[in-house]
Amino acid sequence: MNSGMTDDSRDTLIGQHLGKYELVEYLGFGAMAKVYKGYHSSLDRHVAVKVLHSHLAADGEFLRQFNDEARNLATMRHPNIVQVFDFDTHDGKPYMIMEYIDGPTLDDVIEDASKRHSRVSNSRTIRIIQNIGVALSYAHKRRIIHRDVKPRNVMLERTGRVVLGDFGLARLLTGKRRTEQGQVKGTPAYMPPEQGRGEAGEERSDIYSLGAIFYELVTGRLPFVADTPVAVAMKHISEPLTPPKDLVPEIPDSIQHIILRAMEKDPKDRYQSVDQMLGDIARFNKKVKTKKLPTARLTMPGGGKAVDLPTAPELSSTGTDAEVSLHFMDTGQILNLKRGREYSVGRRHKQQAVIPDIDLAPFKAYDWGISRIHARIDMAGDSVKVMDLGSSNGTWYDGKRLPPNTPFNLRHGDIFFLGKLKIQVLIYD
Repeated sequence: MNSGMTDDSRDTLIGQHLGKYELVEYLGFGAMAKVYKGYHSSLDRHVAVKVLHSHLAADGEFLRQFNDEARNLATMRHPNIVQVFDFDTHDGKPYMIMEYIDGPTLDDVIEDASKRHSRVSNSRTIRIIQNIGVALSYAHKRRIIHRDVKPRNVMLERTGRVVLGDFGLARLLTGKRRTEQGQVKGTPAYMPPEQGRGEAGEERSDIYSLGAIFYELVTGRLPFVADTPVAVAMKHISEPLTPPKDLVPEIPDSIQHIILRAMEKDPKDRYQSVDQMLGDIARFNKKVKTKKLPTARLTMPGGGKAVDLPTAPELSSTGTDAEVSLHFMDTGQILNLKRGREYSVGRRHKQQAVIPDIDLAPFKAYDWGISRIHARIDMAGDSVKVMDLGSSNGTWYDGKRLPPNTPFNLRHGDIFFLGKLKIQVLIYD
């Protein structure tokens, strides 16, 4: 998405309403639509509003495809994928309502690092690639492919959450809408050879593009550079890839292996699923953490001296269709929860008879200030509530300690602390 204004993007929509949403800010435009920041007053929620370009809205077939795409995207609920809330037409203007992400794109982060003659750190790179990979794995399992995975379509929420958006080129493998033979779909800098030849992309095409992003993050350079987009696409098709270690010798052998396998010219030689690629990354992470346990810099809510504490190990998701997730912001892990029940949160102890539903002992919970039975997450009704259970170090929101045994309502995106552990709640309608 481009953020600059053009003659085509100067319009009178700012201040107008599309259905229940007031358009308050112009954000940019892409090949398919203009994007605005919208506001829903009843829900007190900001959203992103994608308004289809007028020349496309006049195309009946494209409009039907737009509606099909919106329905497909609305079926996806995952913390690392921009959620689609609604789509409709107002005064002849088709529009899509999406989750608003407050933060830069990965493209912005890479550009900022380049200006400082630096690269994104390896630890941050691994976390970003893992989160994009988890999002793609979720979509692929629903037979949805992206076909344009690139840094500009990856957003980094200011809370630290990594979100993949703009499935504007996605197609259901079993659906009616397919890429026409010979029509190039994607961005040349990250485009797999088969898409450069005009073939329809598939899951392994997304893996190639993810590998290209990985390459750029660890080397600070694009895999292939040329004077024109067509020339870049041709290099992806026929030119050998310069190994990452030839550019940055300190890149670990395991990381180079992952990138080179993801970016094989022939899809049969690549990872056959994103999960395979994520498995190799997880094994690399395990080796690194065994050698040296990294630390996280934490600050006590409400002010206080910062301390260095061990970073938590991985928490695997427990079901990708969850409607509520806990985002552990200091470590990047996401734990999916189910509606209709309560969860006690704490740390298991050998002398403790009651075992918490969410056991944070693997997170070095004592160091984070987590009590044995610290709090309760209640999702039995329509809302999500947190209640401190008389913990030693407290449950905190907005710099204030919550009173014990008193439920506190949480909204989508709210951040709270259990002791010193910073958590964001993600609630999907």
